[in-house]
Order: sequence, then structure tokens, then C-alpha cells
Amino acid sequence: MKIITITIVVFLIAAAVITAVTLTSQARPRIGPITNIHGIPFPVGEGPAFIITEKLAHADIYLKRPPLAQQLILTITFTPHATALLEVGIRENPFWLSYPKYVLYEKKSNASAVSSPMTRMVSIPLTDKIVDQGRSVDLMFFASSPDSKDTEDEGTLDTTYWQLHDLTTQVEFYQPNQAELKDYLKSILTREKPL
Repeated sequence: MKIITITIVVFLIAAAVITAVTLTSQARPRIGPITNIHGIPFPVGEGPAFIITEKLAHADIYLKRPPLAQQLILTITFTPHATALLEVGIRENPFWLSYPKYVLYEKKSNASAVSSPMTRMVSIPLTDKIVDQGRSVDLMFFASSPDSKDTEDEGTLDTTYWQLHDLTTQVEFYQPNQAELKDYLKSILTREKPL
């Protein structure tokens, strides 16, 4: 059993090296529409900017290569307005809210609303993230306003309001750790096959 484990680890390391060598240029994944959790696209306002009026905003990021030994670099330009906290994450397992979150903006306790755009860059390792059949990963924005409740979908009581001006992506080489390689192997072995 130990020989099989060592063989698999060597295979994954070799695959990571081959992937790194073949990535001669940065791959830019395609971004799907920005929607709410029910798949309804958010409207585009002036600028143009997406007007986000719910706590959760979703987009699929379509990768050009398997996620092994890669990280997603997100450059996000947004206006938080009265948003208290804005985070982003990529889904890592089948549970629908399994997103490790990266903070984009956190309002200070006595600060006023921010009405001008700001840009943040976030790097998210992809090796251990769940990849859909179409080779996409799920990106989710998490927003909360000062009067937000703990529920994901507040319906008509939701007072979330922020604007997404620009979202760019690129994929770069990343040296995964042992836990990420294990999760990647597990995802390959347990992946559902089409009937």
C-alpha cells in the first residue's frame, strides 16, 4: 500500500512539473455571467458595472487546463458603498457553501460609506478545489451590510448593495502542498462518471 501511495505522489509531482513547463504563458480563464444563487444575472448599470443587490453573487470560471499545480489570480474592481464586509472564494468540496473566504473589503466601525471604486488582487490555489464537468470552478462573492441577518438568502429584506466594475482572471503555476495533492487525487478517484 505504501508503494502505491509513493507512486501516486511521484506521479502527481511529475504532473505538476509537466504542467509548469507547458504553461509558457499565463492562461486567462473565461468568466461566466455574474448571477445570484438562483442563476438570475445581476443588472448592469452605468460604467458599466454589475449592480449586486444580494448577499451572494456567483460566477463560473472556465479553466483551460486541469487545476493541478495552478492558482487563480483575481483582480477585482468594485465599489462597496455601505457594504460592511465583502469576501470572495472558490468552492472546495461538494457542499454548496464550502468556500474558503478571502477578504476584499471590511468597513471600519466609524467609517462612512465608500462611493469610489477600489481594486484588490487575490491569489487562490486551485489544486484542491472542486472542478465541474465543464472544467469550471465556482466563484462566490459574499457581502454583508450593517443590518444583515445570518441567512444566505434574505429575500426582499436583503439590503445589500455594491457594484462590481471589473473582474479579471489569470492562472499561474503554484506549488501545491501535500494536503492539496491528496485532495486533488481524492477528487479524481471519487469523481462521478457520466452514465
